[in-house]
Amino acid sequence: MKIQVIANCQARPVSLLVPRVAPETESLDPIIVHLAKAEDEGAHLTQIEQADIIFAQLTQDGFKPTHLATKNLKDRFGDKVVVWPNIFYAGQQPYLRYFTHPKHGRLMGPLEALHDIRLYKSWAQTGRVDPAVLDDPDPDFLSAARAASLRQLQDKEALCDVTISDFLTEHEDRERLFFTFNHPSQFVLSEMIRRLLIRLGKTETATLDANIPEPLDRFKVPSVWSAPDAVFQGNQISVDDDGSVLRVAGPPQKYSREELCAAFEEVYNANEIYRSFEGVRMTPSFPGDHAYLA
Repeated sequence: MKIQVIANCQARPVSLLVPRVAPETESLDPIIVHLAKAEDEGAHLTQIEQADIIFAQLTQDGFKPTHLATKNLKDRFGDKVVVWPNIFYAGQQPYLRYFTHPKHGRLMGPLEALHDIRLYKSWAQTGRVDPAVLDDPDPDFLSAARAASLRQLQDKEALCDVTISDFLTEHEDRERLFFTFNHPSQFVLSEMIRRLLIRLGKTETATLDANIPEPLDRFKVPSVWSAPDAVFQGNQISVDDDGSVLRVAGPPQKYSREELCAAFEEVYNANEIYRSFEGVRMTPSFPGDHAYLA
């Protein structure tokens, strides 16, 4: 059975894992939706037509390129298409946000454009990024972030053929499910694959080797399980005189808690945007975010 995976950054790891979970299957080259272009349509459709089953991650009707919009895939390929949700859940990184500015785009730092709003808040209030704030979680904030993120995921799942939210809530206090809110672990990815296969009537699946490297652990960020001696992972950066943050080429950079906070402090000190925070959009966005930062 040939399977075509069409999805975001989760496409490649899911495509690689499918034959390991179901050895009788073969994965075609994954199609990564955010890298696809309209001019790829012919090549994509030729490839997709070779598949027996298409595991398509949900996209909106107006998604571009249009040939990869879920509705159009369903219209063209019918029951061959099994729709699954983008596995995006903030329950284990409730303080993590992308910062995006309308003029300057994503605001970069040691964790790409990801920022822990506890660290940002400590800098905004005191002028320094205090590592100690990572030791003071707010149970009410965690609960509210989890509830809001779960609702967002379940709203998307209502349009899909398979779901994953129940699995996430069952395991979120016992297992490492996410490296960032949009980069799930193999534990989660393999469960999603299992559910996709069950949808096809396949109930017998193989167990993954625990020693397989994690495909989506490029960034290791402050999370609900982070201990004082945790080692984080991101980019090595430099900050120009004009405040621009540049990624230094090379392997991922490991940071102690203190080193990560020092890197964020350098970034925040260098750019006026962080002092006013005017126009900065946070993703994901939850109702209590601005009150928390106030």
